[in-house]
Amino acid sequence: MSTAKITETALYLTFRLETELFAIDVVQVREVLDLCNITKVPCAPQFLKGVINVRG
Repeated sequence: MSTAKITETALYLTFRLETELFAIDVVQVREVLDLCNITKVPCAPQFLKGVINVRG
C-alpha cells in the first residue's frame, strides 16, 4: 500500500510597520502601491498618519 504525502503551499506578502512584521495571504491582496505623499487629516488620532490619493 502506497501512502502519498500531500503538501500544500501558500504565498504571503510580508511587510514591516516599525518593529512589527506582518504577512497577508497573496490571495487577499488587490494591489501594491508605491510610497506617495500622505495628506494629514485635521483632528485625527495620532496613530493615523493621513490619507493618500490613489486614483485622482
